[in-house]
Amino acid sequence: MNHNFSINLKMLRENNGFTQETFAQVTGLKRNTVACYETERRECDFDTLLLFAKVLNCSTDDLLKTPALADEKIKSKANSDTDIKGVIYILTNPSFKEYVKIGYADDVERRLKELNRSECVPFSFRIYATYAVTSRLSDKNVHSIIDRLNPDLRTVENVNGKKREREFYAMEPEKAYKILEAIAEMHGFTDRLKLWRSTSAEQAEEREAQDIEKESRTRSNNFTFSEWQIPVGAILQYRLEPSITCEVVDDRKVKFNGEIMYLTGVAKKCLGKDNGVCGPDYFTYKGAKLWDIDGRIR
Repeated sequence: MNHNFSINLKMLRENNGFTQETFAQVTGLKRNTVACYETERRECDFDTLLLFAKVLNCSTDDLLKTPALADEKIKSKANSDTDIKGVIYILTNPSFKEYVKIGYADDVERRLKELNRSECVPFSFRIYATYAVTSRLSDKNVHSIIDRLNPDLRTVENVNGKKREREFYAMEPEKAYKILEAIAEMHGFTDRLKLWRSTSAEQAEEREAQDIEKESRTRSNNFTFSEWQIPVGAILQYRLEPSITCEVVDDRKVKFNGEIMYLTGVAKKCLGKDNGVCGPDYFTYKGAKLWDIDGRIR
């Protein structure tokens, strides 16, 4: 192997955002082996050359040509940013927080407006993250990767006897972002990733959705003390004034000032309200909010 190879390997590795350590991990080599290749202390065989070219998204010629020509290859790659067609997006919605929507849009903010025109969903979609791409079919590749990892994550509908795969995946947005991040790192385009900060309006909707969910669960009699492993006889404290307490007397009721009632009833008395109160929101057990207690039985 020649002098050009050592120079080009280092230049292309750095251009792709790899340190010697991370490049070694991706290629299955040791860091000092990579260092030896870059300082002409080790000869590179053909199979390893092919591996390097694949990881660095270049040809074997790019690794062997004169450094000036290899640098031109790097510049042309940088120019590819001007060929951006649109973005792969990750959208979330507090109406179904257990799902994310992953798709492609030339203009993601326009796509967001289109989705949010519908009155079928009580809360708006919001952009969690985007990854700028040069191909309008790039989202299909992401779908394929996720489907191979776990085919049960994607939402599938049967319409008139035909299977229809949708862009919704049963996964946390953080995990969906990790997949985009891995793809970006492999291609050396992490600068095209963007995590979007939620607006104050979106944060308010998120809180409202959480409040509605909690109140709905309470009104539908879903809250039981046994579900949260709170025993009969346990003392609950009113969160806004810990000196106010009540005692659990069965799976759903407490004793407060000598009266047996539901927890929501106690909260209403303490707050002086007649409605719009979610009882478990206002009490703690052993210092923890009832909804946040670890060890819930599901």
